[in-house]
Amino acid sequence: MKPPTTRAVTAAAAAAVALSSLTASGASAAEADAGISVDLRAATDISDDLYGLFYEDINHAADGGLYAELVQNRSFEYSPADLGGYHALTAWAATGVTAATADPLNDRNATYATAAAGATLVNSGYNTGMAFDAGDDYDLSFWARGATEVRAVLTDASGAAIADPVTVPISSGGEWTKYEAELEADTDTTTGRLALTTTSAVDLDMVSLFPEDTFKGRDNGLRRDLAELIDDLDPSFLRFPGGYSDLQH
Repeated sequence: MKPPTTRAVTAAAAAAVALSSLTASGASAAEADAGISVDLRAATDISDDLYGLFYEDINHAADGGLYAELVQNRSFEYSPADLGGYHALTAWAATGVTAATADPLNDRNATYATAAAGATLVNSGYNTGMAFDAGDDYDLSFWARGATEVRAVLTDASGAAIADPVTVPISSGGEWTKYEAELEADTDTTTGRLALTTTSAVDLDMVSLFPEDTFKGRDNGLRRDLAELIDDLDPSFLRFPGGYSDLQH
């Protein structure tokens, strides 16, 4: 059946148009007489079965959202070019730590953290903090260069430990080397932190903390709870990215 060539707008839309006209012309409500008609002769029919999802990477929808990584600014690459006020140590509370770029892990991501002896780095995650579930395991990894020990622990927002700390021996000398450890949370929280301390000077980059319980158990994967909600919708398609408007920070 062919669609009608015109459709009346809703009363609310018509009222909005009328009010806009009144404001522009100074006419009274009694004098207002406005309407809109839509020509649908060139419209394209859409299947009732075509149901999908629109994904927009804004407001931490990806990093800090669907992607399960818990550490924000894990490679120390934030800068004012991303957002005014950002810098290499944004999201890190760091004592005895500076940003450096000499002889980096990767020329594409040249910035890393250089930590003095006894330095502390605490990452606050996204929004209110990291979400930890009691009894769940979290995979820690980072790249380091130096000879020291790095002590890692999960904490709440006040800095109180909510997991047994682990100590990772660093013996890479002048070469970048990847190190891994596992931490088990003993308390539920949505305001968690990752805290690292050093015993002597060391360079650090690509600090990562991942829940082991990801969507379909995939390494470097998606948050299980969010991905399952999306999967349960059984979409016919996923539009990504959704598109960007001309936004200014």
